[in-house]
Amino acid sequence: MGQVVMNAFAKLGQDVLAVYAQNVITLMTQDAQFTSLTPQIALLKDCYGAYMPALTDNVNGGRIATVEKDKCKETLINQLRTLGNLVDYVAKGDKSIIRAAGFTSRKSATSYTALVAPSVEKYIVHAASRLVTIQLSKVVGVSLFSIEKRFLVEGEDTLWISDDYATARRFKISGLVVGKTYQFRIRAIGKGGLVSSWSRMLEVFVA
Repeated sequence: MGQVVMNAFAKLGQDVLAVYAQNVITLMTQDAQFTSLTPQIALLKDCYGAYMPALTDNVNGGRIATVEKDKCKETLINQLRTLGNLVDYVAKGDKSIIRAAGFTSRKSATSYTALVAPSVEKYIVHAASRLVTIQLSKVVGVSLFSIEKRFLVEGEDTLWISDDYATARRFKISGLVVGKTYQFRIRAIGKGGLVSSWSRMLEVFVA
């Protein structure tokens, strides 16, 4: 049985959490085996950059400063979880890779050997906001969903672009262009490197 990332970030003290996140950023930035995760590492760096001043402001601040600090802390923890799940996918149970990324590990307790591909239960296009809300079916054993998109161009097999990751079955994809037709596909990622096949394509026209 392989090792997986221990996602106990919410239990860390606020100063220890800052040190933990900084260590993950430093180690993963310097290690070429995590190059594919560069966008998510950059997002963690942004979350850390917002958390540190909020932490300082909260020392002598009032209720508003505390609320802001707690919001930044939650965002930082959520991004650590997302990145940890992706490190699991890269490591595929290898403890040394997990530790190289700066995460602590534990033995995997999952008994899943495969993941079912997610399906889109419903979606809503918000043209005015240039985004679409997607709700997926429940997938047992999933840690997060990988999302890809592409423009639909008549007569061309356009390239899929890795768009983002979602930890919940309901999520938003923003930055869409009005007048364009998009295709989306989603797959489930679980612990220990498990990954499902891609969902059926969802085709959306942004009116």
